[in-house]
Amino acid sequence: MKPFPAPACRSPEEFGLLAAVLAAPADDLPKLVYADWLDERNDPRGTFVRQWLQRRTDGGKLPKPPKETPGAWLNLMGFSVDLALWQQQTMPKWA
Repeated sequence: MKPFPAPACRSPEEFGLLAAVLAAPADDLPKLVYADWLDERNDPRGTFVRQWLQRRTDGGKLPKPPKETPGAWLNLMGFSVDLALWQQQTMPKWA
């Protein structure tokens, strides 16, 4: 176990993009702008964000996050909530 968890963002610029996501959690546009920024830096989280938003819209199974993605980042982006809701919808309902 590492002594400190991995940070949710790595630069002041990334912090600003993540802050925009947090300011409008129900709006996908800040997430897509952030995904563009990640793509420009060859960060696999950009592709992940796009797949996540698309599958959430389509109702498909949510993608797995890239390896080494900090849990704090998944929480801040809202993925953890979406995953819990998706799991709740796909769990068998007992009569």
